[in-house]
Amino acid sequence: MRAPASEAAGTSGESLVQHKFESMGWAAIPNPKHDLGTDLLLRPRDERRYELPAIMGAQVKTGASFFREPRTTAEGNVEGWWFRDEDASHFDYWCGDAMPHILVLVDPATNDCYWVHVVRKRVLATGKGAKILVPRANLIGADHRQDLTDVATSAIPSPTWHGTAWAGASNIPHADLIRHALLTPRLIAPHPNAPVGELSGFQALAMLILGRPSLGHILAGDSRARMMADNGKGTWGLTLDQAETSPDWGWRAVAVMRLLLFEDDASHVEELLRLSTQPGQRVAAIVIASVSRTLNHDVEGALVLLDRELERDDQSPIDHAWLLVHRARCLQLIGSVEEAREVAVKVQRCLAAYSRDATAGALAASGAEMLFGSWHETNLATVITNLDSSASWWRAQQTAWGGSEHLDDEFKAWAHKPLPMMGGSDSAGRYLASAYVMALMAGDERAIRTQLGLYARHQLTSPWRARAGDEVEHLANQLDNLRQAGDRDGINQAVPHICAWVSAAAVRAAASTVSPERSTHTSADADLALLIHGADLLPPDRTCELAEWTIDALCDPEPYTKRTRPTFDVRCRLLEVLQSLTASGDSRVLRQVWDYLRRVELDADGAESHMIAHIIDEYPPQALTAVHSQSLKVLTSKLPSPIPDACRRLLRAISGSFDEEVLRRLSEADLSVIPAVGDITGLPNEAVRGAIAALSEAVRTEIAEGASGHFANNAPTRDLAVFNLFYPELADWAPLVDALNSRVLIDEQLRGLMRVLARLGRQAPDHVRADLACSLNWYLTAPPRGFRFSFGLNGLAAEAILGMDERRDVGEIVARLLGGNGSDRESAAALMSRSDGQWIPTLIALGADPHPRVRRVAAYSLGCLVTREVDGDSLARRELLRLFESPGTGAAGAAAGALTDADEADNNLQRDDELITVMATSLSASIRHAALDFRATESVLRIP
Repeated sequence: MRAPASEAAGTSGESLVQHKFESMGWAAIPNPKHDLGTDLLLRPRDERRYELPAIMGAQVKTGASFFREPRTTAEGNVEGWWFRDEDASHFDYWCGDAMPHILVLVDPATNDCYWVHVVRKRVLATGKGAKILVPRANLIGADHRQDLTDVATSAIPSPTWHGTAWAGASNIPHADLIRHALLTPRLIAPHPNAPVGELSGFQALAMLILGRPSLGHILAGDSRARMMADNGKGTWGLTLDQAETSPDWGWRAVAVMRLLLFEDDASHVEELLRLSTQPGQRVAAIVIASVSRTLNHDVEGALVLLDRELERDDQSPIDHAWLLVHRARCLQLIGSVEEAREVAVKVQRCLAAYSRDATAGALAASGAEMLFGSWHETNLATVITNLDSSASWWRAQQTAWGGSEHLDDEFKAWAHKPLPMMGGSDSAGRYLASAYVMALMAGDERAIRTQLGLYARHQLTSPWRARAGDEVEHLANQLDNLRQAGDRDGINQAVPHICAWVSAAAVRAAASTVSPERSTHTSADADLALLIHGADLLPPDRTCELAEWTIDALCDPEPYTKRTRPTFDVRCRLLEVLQSLTASGDSRVLRQVWDYLRRVELDADGAESHMIAHIIDEYPPQALTAVHSQSLKVLTSKLPSPIPDACRRLLRAISGSFDEEVLRRLSEADLSVIPAVGDITGLPNEAVRGAIAALSEAVRTEIAEGASGHFANNAPTRDLAVFNLFYPELADWAPLVDALNSRVLIDEQLRGLMRVLARLGRQAPDHVRADLACSLNWYLTAPPRGFRFSFGLNGLAAEAILGMDERRDVGEIVARLLGGNGSDRESAAALMSRSDGQWIPTLIALGADPHPRVRRVAAYSLGCLVTREVDGDSLARRELLRLFESPGTGAAGAAAGALTDADEADNNLQRDDELITVMATSLSASIRHAALDFRATESVLRIP
């Protein structure tokens, strides 16, 4: 019942207190005179003048005599006044009554009314009687409305839901059934084992939210379901066709929600709005419509719907709070965090008196999550209490059941138990989807993110994925779910794997839908992650558009940060996106990025400067001319490290000459300049001597530190080996032999050295190769030793030995490595590239190895063999064609790398037009660029 805007006021004493409460919109009536413990009965109303389901008693004491015993601070300020009860009987009555009580002291001189909530912890024993302090700060008035409301509603008992799993809740008012069906469907849907005959629309709606498969049979018109219902052993209802035209709001909502959730079809949502004639129906339809719009990235449109409905102001208090929760969520998504918090506080106030309503608990938990997540709410105890709701537990139960079913499916897949030929269904997916939809209806953003992320991860890994229909569409949808859930970690792990080995087309479809200018607070980080990993697959025009947006956002990040309120370093993440777009873009992208680099300003060395250095490293030297060299020299002089080193590397690649500063620092044995060298061929002897001297000293230092148990994750051994091999007359091999013989360095410190020896070791003098091979023998069987989990160096040691000694029996070593771990098989595949083709069938078989790196190396080795035309019957070439036409780009990219790495004189690919044509049509920009470079007389990426 709703009260009028104003009520009559009384006068002095009790009438004054009554008047003050009525001025706040409360109902206040005198208590019968025989009740000596309570003068007034007070019924609170919320700010919209809706009566709350609570009553509070007030005892009024008027007169100056009640202010004669003040409590003061050390400075003499009055904190309050003591009220004494000679025998404590009044206190016992007030504290023992089921109704909360306040004691009010009225000052007749000022008409101020001071109050205190009488509870045991505030009552102090005085010997014979007791006393309580009435604080001076507690004045009856609008400023203390919420405090007084909290007192009035403090005695409302919490409901118990024991036993409702079977029978549901039978005492829910009809007007609230819709809200319960969508937020707490467990209380409305019949138990799966309880035959109920004909379903109501609200029961069917609750079953839909819970993902009950029996509802699917009913909607499909399954004759067996109807026959069981006719025999009193089942449940029946409308078919889907009937539900779509039913005048029953509940059944119509079933049809609309089914289309929205399972077919991503929101076309009937507006029709449901038009059919909603009652406030409860209209609120539910507005919530469904707002959810539909947020799912389609139209958060602003959802806010318009919600605000328009809130302006009507005719909803029940809980329905009103439901709208506010979704409004707060929308505000949070578009970065209006402070306003969202203010709305969330209103939600808590609206629902304080409705703890007996399970849906109120669900909505209070959603609002509390916004406050708790922000750490701006002072009443933390209340917030955390509201988080712990029955609806949250029921949602967690659905999640737990889904997790259990998922583990069961994984276990069966591990045991190679096939899916049933007929029947069966993805139970885990149903449970997880149900938990997600429940969170969606409740507007609980944190739960929405969690549940959607879990559902997407399940759908990507479940054995039932094979029955999902169109694989590309299914995978793209789940990547989009991960993105919308804000699951950056999931994107970082799933996208590279799917791109490389499952379906590059799915990644392209998912990445192409990303519009970072429409990102939300939830999706922003995952949106950028998907662009970073999917940039290589984007259509060229879209790559160009995204590069333009990224550069604009770097120059003026405020619109983006204002909308998304990011919790990550925006500039570094945008630079990471730009790096990926630079690597995959055409000349238009390179031109945009070049223009940005020329005007970029940085003050100090930091993460941003490292990212810009990475972008410069992505530039193909053939894209630049001598005209651009001057700009690079300017960047070298004005920007912080390590950007100058990247510029010098690119200048070296363009001009073929070394920077004078680099040569000077090398001659002075300055190791920090080595990253700026780039291609080390053609260095003057003085610079080489300085570099080798500095690297030799660094290796000896590394050995000494390793002997004392201190390890660095750098690689002077690798750099020293490279200088030694390119400048044998100035080489110093002793530190490298000592490093291997010391056996104190960890795997990370030796891996680069062994790879260099495997590739270039034959260039070393005979006596050096003999010494190194002897030292490497120990590593053929050495256990792993490193910072992280490692397979060890056994395979790499074998590669290095064979790289220096072609007389060793490759077949015996390869056979042993093939029976080893993933790292060993990776080395075996690398060694097979040195053969004359006898290992081609084995390399093809390794293309199905469980370890991705083994598959990549096998493809690379096949590419090496094709460039040398060692395959007379073209088996390797046919396999290469198959790899380039495969759904993923992992093996194809590795093979393309082998083709481009081959020496031009030895590369026979330029005569293979069919292979180049297949590469040129790849979804991967890097593979297309490789093919175009084979065909073009000059770079197709040249910047005008």
